[in-house]
Amino acid sequence: MNIDRIVLAFAGTVVLVSVGLAWAVSPYWLLLTGFVGLNMLQAAFTGFCPLAIVLKALGAKPGSAFPMEPRAASQVRLIEPATAVNWFNRGEAVIVDVREAAEYGAGHIPGSVLISLSSFDPGRVPVAPGKKLIFHCQSGMRCGPAAAQMVQSGFTGEINRLRGGLKAWAKAGGPVTAN
Repeated sequence: MNIDRIVLAFAGTVVLVSVGLAWAVSPYWLLLTGFVGLNMLQAAFTGFCPLAIVLKALGAKPGSAFPMEPRAASQVRLIEPATAVNWFNRGEAVIVDVREAAEYGAGHIPGSVLISLSSFDPGRVPVAPGKKLIFHCQSGMRCGPAAAQMVQSGFTGEINRLRGGLKAWAKAGGPVTAN
């Protein structure tokens, strides 16, 4: 089992036990449920999870949610859509779309490369010297796990995640084409 699954199993167990204790002993045990929920929420946005750090130190295998060493986190940046559109217009970007094929067919950034998250392979990511690597999806969520897999594979270059995904790209004036 990797770190992600262990963290989820532990959190789920604590939630179920605290709900049971709230029912059988005291409703104050629901505070533990709230605490675990808040920790999971902040970990979703920051990637910081004390249990994941302990498990990694104990030698557990990293997963997609908690794969990076602290130094690697700085190589993945969230960029604003206007910045990405500017890089695109100047020919400075390699754009990787991590949505599914049907989504890509319905509308995509011209010249983007489709590598769906469901079958993501870091080895298929086209890396061009002197160009900025941008991952995007529909709303900005799926590109995070793809970037994490890229870092976990040993990639040491900078990875840019498009904040807000394709929707934000179009709103910022970026071109979108359909098949």
